[in-house]
Amino acid sequence: MRFFDELARRRLGAGLAKLGAWLITMGHAVLLPFAARAQSGDGGDAVAIHALGWLSWVVGGAIALSACGSRDERRPERALALARGHSAASAELAEVLAVARRVLRLVGIPALLLCALALAMAASLRVAALRLTLLVGGVGYSLLLASVVAVLVSLSRTLSHDKPRSALLALVFVPHFVHVIFPIVPSVPALLSSVLGLLMRLGSAMP
Repeated sequence: MRFFDELARRRLGAGLAKLGAWLITMGHAVLLPFAARAQSGDGGDAVAIHALGWLSWVVGGAIALSACGSRDERRPERALALARGHSAASAELAEVLAVARRVLRLVGIPALLLCALALAMAASLRVAALRLTLLVGGVGYSLLLASVVAVLVSLSRTLSHDKPRSALLALVFVPHFVHVIFPIVPSVPALLSSVLGLLMRLGSAMP
């Protein structure tokens, strides 16, 4: 997996994802002290969860699109993997796992930092307990996001060898457009939004 992770790191999308992750983290870290001391109540949880939402789209999206190159674009990497003794099946699995690992790293570390910062700014034991719950939930959300992105990348490559990026966009947005009209239809954005809403309720210290 390390071989494919190194290949993924060199892609433009991975570089943009890393840049976006740290810009989002620093921007929300600046906001946290003000939110934690707001007159309306400690809003550190809202800042951390807002950051998770942005990280999902910016980091998850950039890495997924980067990993969904066409078969021709990925042919040199696949040939190099086969030359190193990987079978076609093991190479495909390793690529997908490398995608999940990269998303987990670029979302999980910022999530830990922001939730830990919110925990450090807690003004009471009650708020600290809520922030600890938020921290655990943030790690769990990062794992979920990494798994979802990896599954989407794998499905997109399976559905379309030549245009997997188009397949990826269709898998994400078509069900969501239908979900807006018929809420019973599941969609990836709706799932992630629901989990973030749950985290907001679990970690909220607002009166």
